Amino acid sequence: MKKYIIGLVLVECMSLARSRYPVDGIKTKIYGESDTILIIQSEALRPGLDGQPKTLDDTIFESLVFFDAKRIGAVQSDEEILRGWEDVKKKNDLSEADMQRVAGQAGYTIQEAKAQLGKMSAINQMFDFKVRSGLFVSKRDVENYYNEHPETRQAEYCIVRAVVPFSDLEPKQETKQRLDTYVRTGKGNVRIAWSEPVWLKHDKIAQDKQFIYNMKLGQLSRPIEVQNGFEVFKLVDKKPECLVPLKEQYDDIANLLKRPKYEELLDTYKQELYGKATIVYY
Repeated sequence: MKKYIIGLVLVECMSLARSRYPVDGIKTKIYGESDTILIIQSEALRPGLDGQPKTLDDTIFESLVFFDAKRIGAVQSDEEILRGWEDVKKKNDLSEADMQRVAGQAGYTIQEAKAQLGKMSAINQMFDFKVRSGLFVSKRDVENYYNEHPETRQAEYCIVRAVVPFSDLEPKQETKQRLDTYVRTGKGNVRIAWSEPVWLKHDKIAQDKQFIYNMKLGQLSRPIEVQNGFEVFKLVDKKPECLVPLKEQYDDIANLLKRPKYEELLDTYKQELYGKATIVYY
């Protein structure tokens, strides 16, 4: 009886292990013009070096692009891969142990990670050659889009704030009257301790403070009673609403106009690659 129970436990544990860590087997076989690639279960499920998940279709497409890179000799040598590896370490201030940890978290050994880095470099080079090289947007196209889709920059207001406190020596109403006179004429014995200047965008000003919109430079607002005294604002500077200059939007507009063309060229490249290969699913 004990052996039977132990046997059941072992079977259950093995089943759980298989569900969490699938046993490797051939998932897909890709026959190219001069090469064949086998995609096994663990590779199909493994994320990229950046940790992002990939689908089986992603893995197949990457393999087809890599086929194409090898066909035209666009793959890196071992020395080039190593230089790229060291460059990644330097740019990200990572040690070899750090790289090993990052690779391990994505399910790669160091050797596999280096090979994957070389593969991705080749794939990126093919994208440059087959897709990105066909992306061109003229200056006129960018200018036309800019004129047809004007983008405004909202007004901004530089203000200082002060609270003139209540005084036990003077009724609130008299304090308010003195402040009112000072605000209107600039005359009177009023001491105001202003805050540091703060820039506020138009849409960030509270509804009950929107009188700031119509204030002139140097103007003080009418005093408003708050918890501990009378609140006063002063407009120090102002940037009026304006069109965002073309030079600040040029790259964003160009990238936006390139996007449909990029998708078109990518789809064409995919069809070309899939048309040259035979893919068998298991």
